[in-house]
Amino acid sequence: MILNLNIYNITQPVIKEANKSSLLKRFLIKSMEGFLIKRLSKLNSAIEDSILKVEGTHVHLKELSTESANDMLIQIKQSISNLEKIYEKMQEHNFLDNNNELKSKFKYLLKSLYKSEAITHKIVYKEKETLKTDESIKKGIIKMNSHFYKKTV
Repeated sequence: MILNLNIYNITQPVIKEANKSSLLKRFLIKSMEGFLIKRLSKLNSAIEDSILKVEGTHVHLKELSTESANDMLIQIKQSISNLEKIYEKMQEHNFLDNNNELKSKFKYLLKSLYKSEAITHKIVYKEKETLKTDESIKKGIIKMNSHFYKKTV
């Protein structure tokens, strides 16, 4: 019996399988990159659209009644909360590190929502009754502040 040591034939199955998996890997990476680019593009355009809509409501928010402003304030706070959670998740996964444009647009959207919240907050709490602070409490606070200031200086 003659031992045939043909290394090429021995390694050929490994090479074929590696090439198949490499081909599959390249196909998946390219398709995933395309998918990710499309998703980022859609997210970018959705953020731009939302920014324009939120900024457009600033003028109309000032005309709201107290009750409708209160309802709007609740909606705005829920939106801010949801967007902050999404932003934190994106930060955890380093999603925004490589995309400064998306990060800045996301921050600008939050800034616009905070402005809307401030406008509606003023309307809701404008007519609320405020409590007067008792004079003894005011004098006590002044005394504490002056005592603390003397210690630090």
